[in-house]
Amino acid sequence: MAGKILVSFETKTVDAAMSLQAGIYSDKELVSLIQDTGVSIDRRNLMRKQAEFGERSGKYLSILYMNSDSVDDDTAQKTFAQPWSNMKLGANGWALLQLVAGGPSPFSHVITTWFDSADSFLAATAKTFQDPVVQKIMKELNVNVLGRVLSRKLF
Repeated sequence: MAGKILVSFETKTVDAAMSLQAGIYSDKELVSLIQDTGVSIDRRNLMRKQAEFGERSGKYLSILYMNSDSVDDDTAQKTFAQPWSNMKLGANGWALLQLVAGGPSPFSHVITTWFDSADSFLAATAKTFQDPVVQKIMKELNVNVLGRVLSRKLF
């Protein structure tokens, strides 16, 4: 995905997210900047946070796309504590997001990870996927990993 950027923002409510999006398109200067720089929007997704560990800091960001069964937020927070115990060895923060709206999509969830060393992150990822407890969780929730994007955090 070289040459592409991901823009994300967090709001307290869905209404606030919808208003923010409308505000972007009603700002003539911003729309002009988007058009003048040749930006095209590939997709827009509305997601909600189900679980979060650590902090949102780091030079890099990973987005792991997956499809799985849904669970309630309390179960997600408890269930993902085990994978986080491995991931925190190579990551600063980790969040599970559930897709609320995004049109036809192969993924239902993403895990966003913030980290400073790609080598440490990938080692922690390997350890996580090899963990028998994590493998059991993935089987019980019918988790299918679809792909990953690694990027440098700009702001």
